Amino acid sequence: MDALHLGNSNGTDFLAVSYSSVDYVGHEFGPRSREIQDVLVRLDKDLGNLFAHLDDKVGRGNYVVALSADHGVMPIPEDMEQTGADAGVLHLPEVQERIEKALESFNYAKPAVARITGSDVYFVPGVYEKLQHDHGVMQAVLDATVAQPGVAAVYRAEELRDRPATQSPTLRAFALSYFPGRSGDLFILPKPYWLMDGTPTGKQRSYGTGHGVPYNYDQHVPVLLMGFGIQPGQYFQAVTPADIAPTFAALCGITLSSRDGHALAEALKKPAEAQVRAQPVRPKSAQASTSNTNP
Repeated sequence: MDALHLGNSNGTDFLAVSYSSVDYVGHEFGPRSREIQDVLVRLDKDLGNLFAHLDDKVGRGNYVVALSADHGVMPIPEDMEQTGADAGVLHLPEVQERIEKALESFNYAKPAVARITGSDVYFVPGVYEKLQHDHGVMQAVLDATVAQPGVAAVYRAEELRDRPATQSPTLRAFALSYFPGRSGDLFILPKPYWLMDGTPTGKQRSYGTGHGVPYNYDQHVPVLLMGFGIQPGQYFQAVTPADIAPTFAALCGITLSSRDGHALAEALKKPAEAQVRAQPVRPKSAQASTSNTNP
């Protein structure tokens, strides 16, 4: 911020910071660990230092902050098992082997599965097109996949392609993520608290937990706003990190040509309350500013 002289011009400057340590620690030790508690305490201190510096250099009330995350994370399955929950590890190489055996019975060439990446099952070119016209074999593949411990359901690409109207939150989430030609042919939905793991059979996985499924523990993230134009309060309607950009645009008087989210109007002060100061008030010293900072 100092090197680029942010906040010293008449225009709007934008600074994005990724606090990636939280991601690394969360994957390794899980969201219920002392390690993640420790890194969050340190993050809080880092944010406090940043806001104090902004108060000193830019002036309190002359900047706006948004804090969010790109995803949540699943508790470590071994930890959940100790609580008595139905939890475990869904071994994707075993799923692939089940599918291969199911197709072998119908004289499909092996390998028929190119790879399984996360929830996406990719078949070798031409195989899935053949399965779409061979309903008995398709059902055998689906049955073999669901038989794997930890699998809750399997969706086909054509079930997601046209963004079907549905009351199923999991099916809707998969449909919103589907991209023709890039996404897989089949999509695996694990049971809650079952970690999808692609570690080769016979090897020990090298991480604690992961994310990427449409359950609350993966989807729920904070959206915190602070500073210029923000109406202090707590709001309980459904929001998404995609709402941050339109909200910033509204504060800056920018019209976005297209957007995924919407401006969080309920969290914004009325125009009369958020008038831009003609002469920004800047603290005389960092020490005076820090004492008034409330990160």
